[in-house]
Amino acid sequence: MLGVLVWKELLEHLRSLRFALSFVTIVGLFVLGAAVWNVRIAEERQGYRLGVEEYEESIRETAGDLGALQGSEFRFWLPSSGLTFAAGGYGRSLPNVAVMHEAKVHGFEQRSESNPVLFRIDPDWVFIAGTLATLMALLLTYDGVAGEKERGCLRQLLANRVPRDQILIAKYLASLAMVAAPVLTGAVSAVAIIQLIGQGLSNNEWTPLAAVMVAALLCVSAFLWLGLWGSSRTHNSTLALLASLVLWSLFAVFLPQAGVLAGEYFVDVPNATVARVAAMRAGLEEKDYWEAVRAEDRAQHHYRDLLLQQVEVAQRATLMSPVAALSLASEALTVTGVVRHRVFVEQAHAHRGQFADFLRREGIESHGVYRHLRLLEGMGIRPEPGSAGATEPVPPEGIPRFQFRPPSLRERLDAALVPLLVLVIANGVCFLGAYFSFRRYDVR
Repeated sequence: MLGVLVWKELLEHLRSLRFALSFVTIVGLFVLGAAVWNVRIAEERQGYRLGVEEYEESIRETAGDLGALQGSEFRFWLPSSGLTFAAGGYGRSLPNVAVMHEAKVHGFEQRSESNPVLFRIDPDWVFIAGTLATLMALLLTYDGVAGEKERGCLRQLLANRVPRDQILIAKYLASLAMVAAPVLTGAVSAVAIIQLIGQGLSNNEWTPLAAVMVAALLCVSAFLWLGLWGSSRTHNSTLALLASLVLWSLFAVFLPQAGVLAGEYFVDVPNATVARVAAMRAGLEEKDYWEAVRAEDRAQHHYRDLLLQQVEVAQRATLMSPVAALSLASEALTVTGVVRHRVFVEQAHAHRGQFADFLRREGIESHGVYRHLRLLEGMGIRPEPGSAGATEPVPPEGIPRFQFRPPSLRERLDAALVPLLVLVIANGVCFLGAYFSFRRYDVR
């Protein structure tokens, strides 16, 4: 009986215009997103290669002079993620270059080789699944109960002693298949484009990508149950459609954006200029140069931590929305957006510590040594080896380099655990609401 009911629901969906329009739109956006990503990633990787070459050239030029090595300004780049087509987040606007001068991380910059206006918002998988696929889910289910009551189909089914449980499950399974069809078709098409005519995916990127798709289907599933729940609480399709649009606006649009207010309210972040002045004062309070370096770096790191903490609070405040949970889980699994920036900041400051320790081991004990070397160089005098102020040349291969290390798969899954649990809980709550509402639904 369940199979017959599912087939009946599938035929009804296949004959509807809303399914055809949704299918074409969703698949088309997946394909468009892959094409845009191929253009973007090529530009970003080219910019990264040029940045790394500039970084290596700066090290080679100063490797023979330890004082110059300490006083030089280095820029190390964050490599582009190979999965931004799935979950880009705010990665396009976040800094991707760290600036280190005199063994201190002075700040972070955004560098991009692409047109800043063209393709401002990429249609990534999170946007497609969290916005269009969830809307499609509600459009397929808003009249699943109320509409059939108006047409008299529901009363006829129950008169033939068809269990209500099977009717509800059949509606859910058929709707899930109808939404999953364009999502999976679009995802396969996008990956095919990337593999065949694009940059391609590495072997360690397939598992996170599959996990993102599972999270997307969980999000869609929650909206399917939500649509059936709303339909079971109304008695005409017009009211059910209005309720579905209100619920979609609340959970897919309003709540994911409302976290900004929560972040600004609960975490007070000082002005960037005030934070910079506070860091300089922290360094001036220390007499030893390297202690001053560490004090200034700690102050700057604390400011970056406050910024990221504000973002985290904003994200957690929106976790009651399945769409927000999908975004958080996807960013954690693919290490993109804010998650990637947080890891980059932590590793940049860790590299600063390694670089400072290297300079101390090689003989730079204070900023005065660097100034003394620059003064002698300006007078055309090179200190003799072994004399005061002289330093031994350092081979370029001995100088520590910055290299971004993405989190392991285990770390990614741990970071995505809470949002994934939220998606599972959302499915459970909406299922129970739909189940008990339909059990008590009056078909007369």
